[in-house]
Amino acid sequence: MRNKTKRLLTIRQLIQSELISSQEELLFRLRELDVEATQSTLSRDLKFMKVAKIPHKEKGYIYVNGEELCESYGLEVIKEAEEIIDLGEDEYYVLGDNR
Repeated sequence: MRNKTKRLLTIRQLIQSELISSQEELLFRLRELDVEATQSTLSRDLKFMKVAKIPHKEKGYIYVNGEELCESYGLEVIKEAEEIIDLGEDEYYVLGDNR
């Protein structure tokens, strides 16, 4: 397996299995697993993988790998909507997330 492939797979596995909150923390974990990476390489990898950060109560922010999260919050608001809003072809309805 090529270095890049191994690195990307390891990054994905770490993000899925641990609450990683910074590139520094992720780089440290990669080095513990004998995966070579620099901060700039890691930054490019995260962008390539479309990794994002979301708020977390305990760690501030954590990385997520772009896969859909199964969260039911907000459904009660949608179900309780008092009126139906018809949107035009070039219009969007934006629902905020104030967690």
